[in-house]
Amino acid sequence: MSIVQYCILKCLFQLYPNYYDVIQEPIDLKMIAKKVMDNEYRTPDDMDREVTLMVNNAKTFNEPKSTIYKVIGTELSGSLRENQS
Repeated sequence: MSIVQYCILKCLFQLYPNYYDVIQEPIDLKMIAKKVMDNEYRTPDDMDREVTLMVNNAKTFNEPKSTIYKVIGTELSGSLRENQS
C-alpha cells in the first residue's frame, strides 16, 4: 500500500468510522477492476454479482436523500438493468 493510499484510507476511516460495522462485504471499483485485470471472474455473472454488491453497499450505507444514493439508485442501477435485458 502506498503512502497516498494509506492517507486516503485513514481519512475515510475518520469520516466514516462505522462503515465496516454496517457493510459486511466491502467492494469497490478498484477491487473489481483488479479482478478483471487478473482474470479472476469465471463468468460475466460473477462480475455482475460484485457490481451489484457494490451498489447495494452504497445504498445501504448512504442516506436515501444523499447524492451518492440518488446516483447509485438511478443511474448505475438503471444501467445494470438495461444491460441484463
